[in-house]
Amino acid sequence: MRFQAAKALTFLGFSEIEALVYCFLLEESPATGYRVSHAIGKPTANTYKAIAALALRGAIIIDDSESRLCRAVPPGELLDRLDREFDGHKQTAAAELAKLRPAAGDDRVYYLTSVEQVVERARAMCAAAKQAVLLDVQDRHLRNRRPGGFIRALPPLEVMERLLFQMIATGFALLSAALLTGMLFLEDIFAQHLVHKTVLSIASWVIFGILLWGRWKFGWRGRTAIRWTLSGFVFLILAYFGSKMVLELILQRNA
Repeated sequence: MRFQAAKALTFLGFSEIEALVYCFLLEESPATGYRVSHAIGKPTANTYKAIAALALRGAIIIDDSESRLCRAVPPGELLDRLDREFDGHKQTAAAELAKLRPAAGDDRVYYLTSVEQVVERARAMCAAAKQAVLLDVQDRHLRNRRPGGFIRALPPLEVMERLLFQMIATGFALLSAALLTGMLFLEDIFAQHLVHKTVLSIASWVIFGILLWGRWKFGWRGRTAIRWTLSGFVFLILAYFGSKMVLELILQRNA
């Protein structure tokens, strides 16, 4: 049990010996460093170094008596402190990373090495399409006079449409910025290794542009808006994932 808890602490940045020391003190406080080293089976010098490191992190408390007894702080207090430290480090990292200028000349389609990366990118691309699907389902249920199930939990149809076009407008602005920066910073945005991605992205940009214009000029809504949204989404999916398939499978080359 103690070793499992110590292993869990290593995932939070503790060394193995620091985790063992803390877990022992949590059950056996107070204790001297000498007693701790014998209990966990680690060299005394290394144990004292771990105790000093834990004290600096606020994980344990060392009294001022001659025996220098050590006590572990409660787990909740320790985890709260770690959580605050992580939030602080995350904010600092975000501020520093925002100062960096991303490389402009990425000639590959994607560098996805984990499921989490795929999910994050897909989530960003699916927001407007998901809203469009919900809007279509809601519209069908209302037309058939069967607004039951989860449909009752959705906002009114007008609100759903307004949210959809807000998402599309935001995505259109971001896509416009991406295409513009590509034209400015890439030597040849229509190079052979980029042409599929570029053409499909521009096609998607045109579709969403026509949709927004139709909404402004003719008040497009309902199924017309849904069809245009899903069409643009399909082109975006092909631009980001399908172009890799074209390059690697059809043209038999690495993207």
